Amino acid sequence: MECSEFQEAYDLAQRLHSTYPVNARRLQEFVRLSVLVRKYEDIVEYVKTYEALENPDAPTQRAVIAALLVAAKAVADRGDRVLSRAVLKKAAQISLRTEILRAEAFRYFLEA
Repeated sequence: MECSEFQEAYDLAQRLHSTYPVNARRLQEFVRLSVLVRKYEDIVEYVKTYEALENPDAPTQRAVIAALLVAAKAVADRGDRVLSRAVLKKAAQISLRTEILRAEAFRYFLEA
């Protein structure tokens, strides 16, 4: 896909998220699109959606954690270390196994 196609898909995902309930599989795609088009602020909203899921599966958990890690790095690169730490803390809270957090996140994006 070209960048413009990712942007179009992202715009559609935003409309779907605001209009319809989001299931775990769709949420994975939404967070991936947010990372691809560098809309890191939307990931916070998707975390709220993730936390509202009754029984999120492992792939969805990995997708959200991976997106949070990428967002934390982007925020840190912009110079906001406090927000970056908060985002990393949220990723750690979601992950029950923080020692493998980084490996799982990178594996998720490599498989995509």
